[in-house]
Amino acid sequence: MMTLSYPPYPGAPAAGMSATGLPYWLPGVPPKRSKWGRRVGLMLMVVVLAAGSLLVGAIIGRTPVQLNEALDPVPPRPSDSASDREWENYVGPAALALLKRQSEALLKGDEKGWLAPYDADDKDLIKEQRDRYASLRNLQVTNWQYRIDGTPDARSKTGGVHKFDIDLVVGYCFGASDPKACLPTDVYLPTKWEVGADGPHITGVDESPANQAGPRPFEVSDLVAESGDRVIVAAPPQYKNRLSQAVDVAEKAAENADKYARWQKVDRYVVFLAGEKEFSQWYGTGDIGQNVVGFALPLGSMSEKGVWQQTGIEVVMHVERLGNREEFTSTMRHEFGHVVTLLGSADVQPQPEDFFLNEGIAEYIDYGDGPVSRYPRLSNVTDYLSRSSWNGSLEGVKKTDDGLTGSAKYGIAFMAVKYLIDTYGQDKFFEFYQKVGREGEAADGVSSATFGESWTNVQKKIEDYVRSSA
Repeated sequence: MMTLSYPPYPGAPAAGMSATGLPYWLPGVPPKRSKWGRRVGLMLMVVVLAAGSLLVGAIIGRTPVQLNEALDPVPPRPSDSASDREWENYVGPAALALLKRQSEALLKGDEKGWLAPYDADDKDLIKEQRDRYASLRNLQVTNWQYRIDGTPDARSKTGGVHKFDIDLVVGYCFGASDPKACLPTDVYLPTKWEVGADGPHITGVDESPANQAGPRPFEVSDLVAESGDRVIVAAPPQYKNRLSQAVDVAEKAAENADKYARWQKVDRYVVFLAGEKEFSQWYGTGDIGQNVVGFALPLGSMSEKGVWQQTGIEVVMHVERLGNREEFTSTMRHEFGHVVTLLGSADVQPQPEDFFLNEGIAEYIDYGDGPVSRYPRLSNVTDYLSRSSWNGSLEGVKKTDDGLTGSAKYGIAFMAVKYLIDTYGQDKFFEFYQKVGREGEAADGVSSATFGESWTNVQKKIEDYVRSSA
């Protein structure tokens, strides 16, 4: 068993972050509007070195968006003297028809068809997209569906060449066992187009912005991958030698996490191995602390009615910071615990109990139902109680907490979840978790209905249990 000392954890949150632990606004993911007309629901589960995790939530609100599917047939090409509006009405359907053929090429393994929409004279663009094609194929892409956000924007017209900005939304799935049943995860891709005598083609593809959880790994990194029955693990080529071991660890972690699939079965657990560069670059998380070794990021898509839904959770592991296989295994088990308990959860107002519920159940899924006396953080909890005037609260980590306090709060979260499961059973605990953690209901009313007593009384019993156990 791994012996844990109290860990360092991500430092003081930026201005505007909650002092109570939830939600925290992520550095690098500001709540600003994009042209997309919606905002990504972002909740980042961060695992710190030798420590379990710190929940950081950023809910960046949502508004409806009109996403245009491919139109068939494509309207006739306007004359060069036609208005911008006429050209915009033409180029959207024309671009989507071209992109639909490109999607089909990607899914059947036709690299030439994938490259067809791009400016063949731009060698850098062709190389970039050839590399992206290889990464997506390595990730076993099973769905790649284009939509347009709004309408194309006409930029300029020179010598019969019309230039446009087109904001694309791509829905993707990796390794889906049934692609038709997979709910794709959206990524937002700004693109530049030109339409000349030979038709439309793409002249530039920008990275998805940080406030849309971008860039995604396949946008900015060449990726190789290996898979098992339940997992896909991808990494930049310099970490290729870590893939086999990672798949072995991930397969065992998936088997463990699957036992807790109360809401829906995870089709494939998707894991990305990162180094220092990738860890700070992917998903727009920026600098989330030098002691962070992994995170799980819920992602989603927008329905035609403008309703956001979570469709997948991607896991990132920092291979250069994970010291040994035991630590790597524990981190993977913990993060898969987040995946299996949060997958498909609703976009709701966070509750004060979210920290202990999410981190406690992830610790429980990692550690299992063994005795509290052998739980690795128990000594941290004991030290914390001996030096502080803990009032029995189950609050999350504050920016002013030191390492011992942070670790102890993770430990207390685990002990609280274990108490609830041991006392009321898993069914009752997960009923409480569903209502409070996944649906955002207030804990007190749910506690009375589920446990038969007020949340205040239950908390007091948890406090007594923690003090007697530690």
